[in-house]
Amino acid sequence: MPTLKFSFISDDLLRIEIISGLMRDFERKYNIKIQPQILSWNDAWQQILDFSLRGEAPDVSHIGSSWSSSLSAMNALRAFTPEEINELGGSEAFFQTAWRSAYTSDDPSVWAIPWSTFTYVLIYRRDLIAKAGVDEFKAFDTAQAMDNTLAALQESGVKTPWAIETSSTWDLIHIAASWVWGAGGNYMSVDGRQVLVHKPQALAGLGDFFALFRYLSPESRFLSAQQSYDLFRQGKCAVTVAAGDSIRDLLNDDFSALEVISNLGTAALPGSPWIGGDNLVIWKNTRASQSHTKAVLDFVRYLTSKDVQINLYQSAGILPTRVDAFNQLSLDPPSLRQTVARVFNRGQSHPSYKQWGRFETELRQSFAHILADLLGDPPAEVNATLEKYLLPLGRRIELMLR
Repeated sequence: MPTLKFSFISDDLLRIEIISGLMRDFERKYNIKIQPQILSWNDAWQQILDFSLRGEAPDVSHIGSSWSSSLSAMNALRAFTPEEINELGGSEAFFQTAWRSAYTSDDPSVWAIPWSTFTYVLIYRRDLIAKAGVDEFKAFDTAQAMDNTLAALQESGVKTPWAIETSSTWDLIHIAASWVWGAGGNYMSVDGRQVLVHKPQALAGLGDFFALFRYLSPESRFLSAQQSYDLFRQGKCAVTVAAGDSIRDLLNDDFSALEVISNLGTAALPGSPWIGGDNLVIWKNTRASQSHTKAVLDFVRYLTSKDVQINLYQSAGILPTRVDAFNQLSLDPPSLRQTVARVFNRGQSHPSYKQWGRFETELRQSFAHILADLLGDPPAEVNATLEKYLLPLGRRIELMLR
Protein backbone atom coordinates (compact mmCIF):
# COMPACT_ATOMS: atom_id res chain seq x y z
CA MET A 1 0.00 0.00 0.00
CA PRO A 2 1.47 3.43 -0.96
CA THR A 3 2.11 5.82 1.91
CA LEU A 4 1.76 9.61 1.93
CA LYS A 5 2.98 11.98 4.62
CA PHE A 6 0.58 14.77 5.60
CA SER A 7 1.11 17.53 8.14
CA PHE A 8 -1.82 19.49 9.50
CA ILE A 9 -2.16 22.16 12.15
CA SER A 10 -4.58 22.04 15.05
CA ASP A 11 -4.71 22.54 18.80
CA ASP A 12 -8.32 21.35 18.98
CA LEU A 13 -8.87 17.70 19.87
CA LEU A 14 -12.23 17.59 18.09
CA ARG A 15 -10.75 18.89 14.85
CA ILE A 16 -7.85 16.48 15.09
CA GLU A 17 -10.32 13.60 15.39
CA ILE A 18 -12.42 14.92 12.48
CA ILE A 19 -9.41 15.25 10.17
CA SER A 20 -8.14 11.85 11.31
CA GLY A 21 -11.53 10.45 10.32
CA LEU A 22 -11.18 12.00 6.87
CA MET A 23 -7.78 10.38 6.48
CA ARG A 24 -9.23 6.98 7.42
CA ASP A 25 -12.03 7.48 4.89
CA PHE A 26 -9.51 8.31 2.17
CA GLU A 27 -7.42 5.28 3.06
CA ARG A 28 -10.47 3.01 2.67
CA LYS A 29 -11.54 4.52 -0.63
CA TYR A 30 -8.14 4.80 -2.31
CA ASN A 31 -6.11 2.05 -0.61
CA ILE A 32 -3.42 4.63 0.23
CA LYS A 33 -1.92 4.95 3.71
CA ILE A 34 -1.72 8.43 5.26
CA GLN A 35 1.03 9.09 7.80
CA PRO A 36 -0.03 12.20 9.75
CA GLN A 37 2.10 14.78 11.53
CA ILE A 38 0.15 17.15 13.80
CA LEU A 39 1.56 20.65 14.34
CA SER A 40 0.53 23.25 16.90
CA TRP A 41 -0.37 26.76 15.74
CA ASN A 42 2.08 28.13 18.32
CA ASP A 43 5.12 26.88 16.41
CA ALA A 44 3.67 25.71 13.09
CA TRP A 45 5.27 28.49 11.04
CA GLN A 46 8.73 27.62 12.36
CA GLN A 47 8.20 23.93 11.61
CA ILE A 48 6.92 24.75 8.12
CA LEU A 49 10.07 26.84 7.58
CA ASP A 50 12.17 23.90 8.74
CA PHE A 51 10.44 21.70 6.17
CA SER A 52 11.39 24.14 3.41
CA LEU A 53 14.97 24.73 4.57
CA ARG A 54 15.94 21.15 5.37
CA GLY A 55 14.26 19.52 2.41
CA GLU A 56 12.63 16.92 4.67
CA ALA A 57 9.01 17.92 4.21
CA PRO A 58 5.90 15.72 4.07
CA ASP A 59 4.19 15.18 0.73
CA VAL A 60 1.27 17.49 1.57
CA SER A 61 0.95 20.18 4.21
CA HIS A 62 -1.87 22.25 5.61
CA ILE A 63 -0.68 25.87 6.00
CA GLY A 64 -2.07 29.32 6.72
CA SER A 65 -3.21 30.90 3.47
CA SER A 66 -0.88 33.90 3.84
CA TRP A 67 2.16 31.60 4.04
CA SER A 68 1.94 30.35 0.45
CA SER A 69 3.75 33.33 -1.08
CA SER A 70 6.70 33.12 1.33
CA LEU A 71 7.11 29.39 0.73
CA SER A 72 6.93 29.77 -3.04
CA ALA A 73 9.64 32.44 -2.82
CA MET A 74 11.87 29.85 -1.11
CA ASN A 75 11.42 27.52 -4.10
CA ALA A 76 10.06 24.90 -1.70
CA LEU A 77 6.70 24.09 -3.31
CA ARG A 78 5.55 22.12 -6.32
CA ALA A 79 3.28 24.15 -8.61
CA PHE A 80 -0.07 22.75 -9.77
CA THR A 81 -0.46 22.37 -13.52
CA PRO A 82 -3.47 23.83 -15.38
CA GLU A 83 -4.72 20.29 -15.99
CA GLU A 84 -4.57 19.47 -12.26
CA ILE A 85 -6.45 22.65 -11.42
CA ASN A 86 -9.15 21.79 -13.95
CA GLU A 87 -9.58 18.41 -12.26
CA LEU A 88 -10.41 20.29 -9.06
CA GLY A 89 -13.15 22.20 -10.89
CA GLY A 90 -10.99 25.11 -12.02
CA SER A 91 -10.35 28.36 -10.19
CA GLU A 92 -14.00 29.36 -10.67
CA ALA A 93 -15.07 26.54 -8.32
CA PHE A 94 -13.57 28.52 -5.42
CA PHE A 95 -14.42 31.89 -3.93
CA GLN A 96 -12.02 34.29 -5.59
CA THR A 97 -10.97 35.88 -2.31
CA ALA A 98 -9.70 32.43 -1.28
CA TRP A 99 -8.23 31.62 -4.69
CA ARG A 100 -6.07 34.74 -4.68
CA SER A 101 -3.95 33.17 -1.92
CA ALA A 102 -2.99 30.38 -4.34
CA TYR A 103 -0.59 32.55 -6.35
CA THR A 104 1.54 35.67 -5.88
CA SER A 105 1.13 39.11 -7.39
CA ASP A 106 4.25 38.67 -9.56
CA ASP A 107 3.82 35.01 -10.57
CA PRO A 108 0.70 33.36 -12.06
CA SER A 109 1.84 29.87 -11.01
CA VAL A 110 -0.58 28.18 -8.60
CA TRP A 111 1.32 27.06 -5.51
CA ALA A 112 -1.55 26.12 -3.20
CA ILE A 113 -5.18 25.01 -3.18
CA PRO A 114 -7.59 26.78 -0.77
CA TRP A 115 -8.94 24.32 1.78
CA SER A 116 -10.90 26.32 4.34
CA THR A 117 -12.09 29.88 4.81
CA PHE A 118 -11.65 31.86 7.99
CA THR A 119 -13.11 35.24 8.74
CA TYR A 120 -14.46 37.33 11.58
CA VAL A 121 -17.99 38.61 12.02
CA LEU A 122 -19.75 40.77 14.56
CA ILE A 123 -22.19 39.05 16.89
CA TYR A 124 -24.60 41.19 18.84
CA ARG A 125 -27.67 41.19 21.08
CA ARG A 126 -30.67 42.17 18.96
CA ASP A 127 -32.76 43.01 22.03
CA LEU A 128 -30.16 45.42 23.41
CA ILE A 129 -29.69 47.06 20.00
CA ALA A 130 -33.47 47.60 19.77
CA LYS A 131 -33.63 48.95 23.33
CA ALA A 132 -30.92 51.47 22.44
CA GLY A 133 -33.11 52.72 19.57
CA VAL A 134 -30.74 51.55 16.81
CA ASP A 135 -31.80 49.99 13.49
CA GLU A 136 -29.92 46.70 13.58
CA PHE A 137 -29.78 46.51 9.78
CA LYS A 138 -27.76 49.75 9.66
CA ALA A 139 -26.00 49.47 13.01
CA PHE A 140 -22.66 48.27 11.65
CA ASP A 141 -22.71 49.36 8.00
CA THR A 142 -19.82 51.79 8.38
CA ALA A 143 -17.13 52.60 10.91
CA GLN A 144 -19.07 55.68 12.01
CA ALA A 145 -22.32 53.73 12.26
CA MET A 146 -20.66 51.18 14.53
CA ASP A 147 -19.19 53.91 16.73
CA ASN A 148 -22.64 55.50 17.00
CA THR A 149 -24.21 52.13 17.85
CA LEU A 150 -21.77 51.45 20.68
CA ALA A 151 -22.35 54.98 21.99
CA ALA A 152 -26.12 54.40 21.96
CA LEU A 153 -25.73 51.10 23.80
CA GLN A 154 -23.61 52.79 26.45
CA GLU A 155 -26.11 55.63 26.83
CA SER A 156 -28.97 53.14 27.19
CA GLY A 157 -27.31 51.67 30.26
CA VAL A 158 -25.43 48.68 28.84
CA LYS A 159 -22.43 48.23 31.14
CA THR A 160 -20.23 46.54 28.53
CA PRO A 161 -21.23 47.57 25.01
CA TRP A 162 -18.10 46.11 23.39
CA ALA A 163 -15.60 43.33 24.01
CA ILE A 164 -12.63 42.37 21.85
CA GLU A 165 -9.40 40.47 22.28
CA THR A 166 -6.60 42.66 23.64
CA SER A 167 -4.19 40.09 25.09
CA SER A 168 -2.76 39.16 21.68
CA THR A 169 -2.28 41.10 18.46
CA TRP A 170 -2.21 38.33 15.84
CA ASP A 171 -5.98 38.48 15.30
CA LEU A 172 -6.22 42.26 15.65
CA ILE A 173 -4.07 42.78 12.54
CA HIS A 174 -6.70 40.98 10.45
CA ILE A 175 -9.73 42.44 12.25
CA ALA A 176 -8.43 46.01 11.97
CA ALA A 177 -7.74 45.53 8.25
CA SER A 178 -11.49 45.87 7.64
CA TRP A 179 -11.37 49.44 8.94
CA VAL A 180 -8.15 50.19 7.02
CA TRP A 181 -9.57 48.98 3.71
CA GLY A 182 -12.88 50.71 4.41
CA ALA A 183 -11.00 54.01 4.73
CA GLY A 184 -9.28 53.41 1.38
CA GLY A 185 -5.95 52.44 2.91
CA ASN A 186 -3.81 49.32 3.05
CA TYR A 187 -0.96 47.93 5.09
CA MET A 188 1.21 47.53 2.00
CA SER A 189 0.73 47.97 -1.74
CA VAL A 190 -0.67 45.07 -3.73
CA ASP A 191 2.75 44.28 -5.23
CA GLY A 192 4.43 44.43 -1.81
CA ARG A 193 6.87 47.14 -2.90
CA GLN A 194 5.49 50.04 -0.86
CA VAL A 195 4.58 50.22 2.81
CA LEU A 196 1.34 52.12 3.39
CA VAL A 197 0.49 51.46 7.03
CA HIS A 198 1.80 54.88 8.07
CA LYS A 199 0.01 56.79 5.31
CA PRO A 200 -3.04 59.02 6.08
CA GLN A 201 -5.76 56.63 4.82
CA ALA A 202 -4.44 53.65 6.79
CA LEU A 203 -3.98 55.80 9.89
CA ALA A 204 -7.55 57.09 9.53
CA GLY A 205 -8.94 53.55 9.37
CA LEU A 206 -6.87 52.39 12.32
CA GLY A 207 -7.92 55.51 14.21
CA ASP A 208 -11.57 54.57 13.76
CA PHE A 209 -10.87 51.02 14.89
CA PHE A 210 -8.86 51.82 18.00
CA ALA A 211 -11.27 54.62 18.94
CA LEU A 212 -13.80 51.86 19.73
CA PHE A 213 -11.65 50.77 22.67
CA ARG A 214 -13.13 53.61 24.71
CA TYR A 215 -16.32 51.50 24.90
CA LEU A 216 -14.51 48.69 26.73
CA SER A 217 -15.60 48.39 30.33
CA PRO A 218 -13.12 47.49 33.10
CA GLU A 219 -14.45 43.94 32.77
CA SER A 220 -13.58 43.73 29.07
CA ARG A 221 -10.26 45.56 28.84
CA PHE A 222 -7.72 42.74 29.11
CA LEU A 223 -9.22 39.66 27.51
CA SER A 224 -8.19 36.85 25.20
CA ALA A 225 -10.35 36.01 22.20
CA GLN A 226 -11.96 33.15 24.15
CA GLN A 227 -12.64 35.37 27.17
CA SER A 228 -14.34 38.08 25.11
CA TYR A 229 -16.41 35.39 23.39
CA ASP A 230 -17.34 33.91 26.79
CA LEU A 231 -18.34 37.33 28.09
CA PHE A 232 -20.80 37.63 25.21
CA ARG A 233 -21.96 34.02 25.54
CA GLN A 234 -22.77 34.61 29.20
CA GLY A 235 -24.89 37.67 28.38
CA LYS A 236 -22.42 40.18 29.82
CA CYS A 237 -21.71 42.30 26.73
CA ALA A 238 -23.70 43.54 23.73
CA VAL A 239 -21.30 43.25 20.80
CA THR A 240 -18.10 41.35 20.11
CA VAL A 241 -16.05 39.91 17.28
CA ALA A 242 -16.27 36.17 16.72
CA ALA A 243 -14.54 33.76 14.40
CA GLY A 244 -16.97 32.64 11.72
CA ASP A 245 -16.55 29.02 12.80
CA SER A 246 -17.48 29.68 16.45
CA ILE A 247 -21.10 30.79 16.03
CA ARG A 248 -22.35 27.27 15.46
CA ASP A 249 -20.74 26.25 18.76
CA LEU A 250 -22.34 29.18 20.60
CA LEU A 251 -25.82 28.05 19.55
CA ASN A 252 -25.14 24.47 20.63
CA ASP A 253 -23.38 25.30 23.91
CA ASP A 254 -25.33 24.40 27.04
CA PHE A 255 -23.55 27.24 28.86
CA SER A 256 -24.75 29.96 26.47
CA ALA A 257 -27.34 32.20 28.14
CA LEU A 258 -30.86 31.71 26.81
CA GLU A 259 -31.29 35.45 26.18
CA VAL A 260 -28.14 35.38 24.04
CA ILE A 261 -29.27 32.46 21.90
CA SER A 262 -32.78 33.85 21.40
CA ASN A 263 -31.50 37.34 20.49
CA LEU A 264 -28.37 36.49 18.51
CA GLY A 265 -27.64 38.71 15.52
CA THR A 266 -24.70 38.67 13.11
CA ALA A 267 -23.20 41.32 10.87
CA ALA A 268 -20.14 41.79 8.68
CA LEU A 269 -17.39 43.99 10.01
CA PRO A 270 -17.64 47.53 8.62
CA GLY A 271 -15.52 48.43 5.64
CA SER A 272 -14.08 45.52 3.70
CA PRO A 273 -13.80 42.43 5.94
CA TRP A 274 -10.64 40.36 5.95
CA ILE A 275 -10.87 36.81 4.63
CA GLY A 276 -8.19 34.30 5.46
CA GLY A 277 -8.11 30.58 5.83
CA ASP A 278 -5.95 27.57 5.17
CA ASN A 279 -4.37 26.09 2.06
CA LEU A 280 -2.95 22.76 1.01
CA VAL A 281 0.49 22.63 -0.61
CA ILE A 282 2.60 19.92 -2.19
CA TRP A 283 6.28 20.11 -1.36
CA LYS A 284 8.86 20.15 -4.12
CA ASN A 285 10.79 17.29 -2.56
CA THR A 286 7.87 14.84 -2.86
CA ARG A 287 8.75 11.76 -4.90
CA ALA A 288 8.28 12.43 -8.61
CA SER A 289 7.15 8.97 -9.70
CA GLN A 290 3.88 8.97 -11.64
CA SER A 291 2.08 6.70 -9.16
CA HIS A 292 3.17 8.72 -6.12
CA THR A 293 2.26 12.03 -7.75
CA LYS A 294 -1.18 10.65 -8.63
CA ALA A 295 -1.71 9.52 -5.02
CA VAL A 296 -0.72 12.97 -3.71
CA LEU A 297 -3.07 14.73 -6.13
CA ASP A 298 -5.89 12.29 -5.28
CA PHE A 299 -5.49 13.24 -1.61
CA VAL A 300 -5.58 16.99 -2.30
CA ARG A 301 -8.61 16.50 -4.56
CA TYR A 302 -10.36 14.47 -1.86
CA LEU A 303 -9.73 17.05 0.90
CA THR A 304 -10.93 19.95 -1.26
CA SER A 305 -14.00 18.16 -2.61
CA LYS A 306 -17.50 19.53 -2.08
CA ASP A 307 -18.58 16.65 0.15
CA VAL A 308 -15.57 16.94 2.46
CA GLN A 309 -15.97 20.71 2.77
CA ILE A 310 -19.64 20.29 3.71
CA ASN A 311 -18.60 17.62 6.22
CA LEU A 312 -16.04 19.97 7.78
CA TYR A 313 -18.65 22.67 8.33
CA GLN A 314 -21.25 20.28 9.72
CA SER A 315 -18.80 18.63 12.11
CA ALA A 316 -16.54 21.55 13.08
CA GLY A 317 -18.06 24.76 11.73
CA ILE A 318 -15.19 25.24 9.24
CA LEU A 319 -16.33 27.45 6.36
CA PRO A 320 -15.66 26.12 2.85
CA THR A 321 -13.68 27.65 0.00
CA ARG A 322 -15.83 26.04 -2.69
CA VAL A 323 -18.88 27.90 -3.94
CA ASP A 324 -20.91 24.71 -4.45
CA ALA A 325 -20.24 23.57 -0.88
CA PHE A 326 -21.24 26.92 0.63
CA ASN A 327 -24.49 26.95 -1.37
CA GLN A 328 -25.54 23.69 0.25
CA LEU A 329 -24.82 24.65 3.86
CA SER A 330 -27.57 25.12 6.42
CA LEU A 331 -26.49 28.13 8.51
CA ASP A 332 -27.86 29.36 11.85
CA PRO A 333 -28.89 31.90 13.00
CA PRO A 334 -30.86 32.94 9.88
CA SER A 335 -28.79 36.13 9.49
CA LEU A 336 -25.52 34.20 9.24
CA ARG A 337 -25.88 33.14 5.59
CA GLN A 338 -26.46 36.73 4.52
CA THR A 339 -23.58 37.91 6.72
CA VAL A 340 -21.09 35.38 5.37
CA ALA A 341 -22.23 35.98 1.79
CA ARG A 342 -21.68 39.70 2.34
CA VAL A 343 -18.18 39.01 3.64
CA PHE A 344 -17.37 36.85 0.63
CA ASN A 345 -18.75 39.47 -1.77
CA ARG A 346 -17.04 42.57 -0.38
CA GLY A 347 -14.19 41.15 1.66
CA GLN A 348 -10.58 40.76 0.68
CA SER A 349 -7.40 39.07 1.80
CA HIS A 350 -3.94 40.43 2.32
CA PRO A 351 -2.02 40.62 -0.97
CA SER A 352 0.28 37.65 -1.51
CA TYR A 353 3.75 39.15 -1.42
CA LYS A 354 6.97 37.60 -0.26
CA GLN A 355 7.66 40.07 2.57
CA TRP A 356 4.33 39.49 4.35
CA GLY A 357 5.72 37.26 7.11
CA ARG A 358 8.35 39.80 8.16
CA PHE A 359 5.93 42.72 7.91
CA GLU A 360 3.23 40.92 9.92
CA THR A 361 5.66 40.25 12.76
CA GLU A 362 6.76 43.90 12.86
CA LEU A 363 3.16 45.15 12.74
CA ARG A 364 2.12 42.79 15.53
CA GLN A 365 4.84 44.24 17.76
CA SER A 366 3.71 47.80 16.98
CA PHE A 367 0.11 46.88 17.76
CA ALA A 368 1.24 45.50 21.13
CA HIS A 369 2.79 48.87 22.01
CA ILE A 370 -0.34 50.71 20.81
CA LEU A 371 -2.57 48.52 22.98
CA ALA A 372 -0.39 49.03 26.04
CA ASP A 373 -0.69 52.80 25.66
CA LEU A 374 -4.41 52.88 24.85
CA LEU A 375 -5.29 50.59 27.75
CA GLY A 376 -3.04 52.41 30.19
CA ASP A 377 -4.14 54.65 33.02
CA PRO A 378 -4.77 57.25 31.82
CA PRO A 379 -5.37 56.00 28.26
CA ALA A 380 -3.29 57.64 25.54
CA GLU A 381 -4.83 59.67 22.73
CA VAL A 382 -5.51 57.41 19.72
CA ASN A 383 -4.13 59.35 16.76
CA ALA A 384 -0.96 60.46 18.53
CA THR A 385 -0.34 56.89 19.66
CA LEU A 386 -0.74 55.51 16.15
CA GLU A 387 1.73 58.04 14.77
CA LYS A 388 4.16 57.34 17.62
CA TYR A 389 4.53 53.69 16.63
CA LEU A 390 3.46 53.40 12.99
CA LEU A 391 5.52 56.21 11.49
CA PRO A 392 8.78 54.59 12.67
CA LEU A 393 7.48 51.20 11.54
CA GLY A 394 6.80 52.58 8.06
CA ARG A 395 10.31 53.97 7.83
CA ARG A 396 11.85 50.65 8.94
CA ILE A 397 9.89 48.68 6.35
CA GLU A 398 10.79 51.22 3.64
CA LEU A 399 14.48 50.58 4.35
CA MET A 400 13.87 46.82 4.26
CA LEU A 401 12.22 47.07 0.84
CA ARG A 402 15.04 49.03 -0.80
